[in-house]
Amino acid sequence: MKKAEQECHMLSEETQRGIKSLRVDMERGGIHLCPEKLDRVNKLDIEISHLCREYTENIVIDPGTVDIYPSSRIPKNLHHLVKPIYQSEPLITKDLSGPKGTFNERGFRITTDPRTLDSVLQLSSDDEVRKMVYIRGNSVPHANVDVLKRLISARDEQAQIMGCGSYAELAVKPNMASSPKVVMSFLLEMSKMVQAKSTEELNLLTKFKREKCGHSGGDLRPWDEAYYTTLMKSSLYKLDSSVVSSYFSLSNCIEGLKVLVKSLFGVTCHRIPLAPGESWDPQVLKLCLHHPEE
Repeated sequence: MKKAEQECHMLSEETQRGIKSLRVDMERGGIHLCPEKLDRVNKLDIEISHLCREYTENIVIDPGTVDIYPSSRIPKNLHHLVKPIYQSEPLITKDLSGPKGTFNERGFRITTDPRTLDSVLQLSSDDEVRKMVYIRGNSVPHANVDVLKRLISARDEQAQIMGCGSYAELAVKPNMASSPKVVMSFLLEMSKMVQAKSTEELNLLTKFKREKCGHSGGDLRPWDEAYYTTLMKSSLYKLDSSVVSSYFSLSNCIEGLKVLVKSLFGVTCHRIPLAPGESWDPQVLKLCLHHPEE
């Protein structure tokens, strides 16, 4: 591989890039290391892969929940995302000496998976509901705290064996940025460029919130941003998300995809029937791509 790279002046530019990319990929796997270190790097790769999978599985298994009472605190346009629940509450009667009964109060259980969390933060007008959902959604699953500790440790050990100061250095070394310093410099430069606009938008949202809530509204909180951004856009531009989403039905999106791939790549796209046993759901579509020159 190194010999081919040294003699790359005899090869095309595309082949040179391919050889260099292949060498970098192989070295990233530790092919240049001694057998002991190579074996350890391979084991760490497997461990890191398992930890990443465990991290994702934990999010699916334990997304977290928040119980909200009464049910009237959840708007109707969110009811399809939540689960009805009930709790027994004592009946309050004027006759203090008589027997006290109970009634089942209806509420909703919100699962704080990313999709539901985003929807509640955008559409719930109840500040306290948004706060509870935001905090819960960003605090679970607790099992991932240990997973992250082990993942950081494994990645750091892998980077040290590969001769890098950190996993960040190992990750960006083969890329255009080439080092964490370049990445950080780019991020800081971008931050400076958007700082004025970011501050302006924050001030606009804070002002909008106070206009809606009065002076008691206070500063903008993390769980306020999505809700008031959506509300302000609807107010300024007369936007209704439900009306906008009606234009993006599956059939319309498929037609848009066909136009896009045709204009960008000259590729035609059409639906073809599924083979027996090929699909797990009747709503799955199978599309065929065709290029006239391939």
